[in-house]
Amino acid sequence: MSCYKKFTLEYPMKSSIKVLYEFISTPQGLAEWFAEEITIDKEGIMTFKWYDSEIKGKLMQKKENEYVRIQWIKEHDHPSQFLELRINIEPLSNDLALIVTDFCPSDELEDQKDLWDASIANLLRRIGGNYA
Repeated sequence: MSCYKKFTLEYPMKSSIKVLYEFISTPQGLAEWFAEEITIDKEGIMTFKWYDSEIKGKLMQKKENEYVRIQWIKEHDHPSQFLELRINIEPLSNDLALIVTDFCPSDELEDQKDLWDASIANLLRRIGGNYA
């Protein structure tokens, strides 16, 4: 069994905070760039679908226009593993960045970073923004 490693990626962006937050905090927004389809059941469990795979998660924390944290629901995952999407504003320059915190097996780190790069490029196309 591979050891899971926490990693953080930062993506400078040019976008409205409100628009970016909508794309990271709602099933509809996430389905625009993160997964092919996202459904949510009565208990608030979201099912993220990609091609022939799916994963379930629950929105555990959020703060409007700041961040969301999704706890993945898999029987062997440690409860401290999550996906966090955080909007960061540099106080002096007002530059905006999306901070991604995720976990993956140690031997898949580079592949996971490549997947995030592609996902964020897709997000930027959807919101009409650019890398800063």
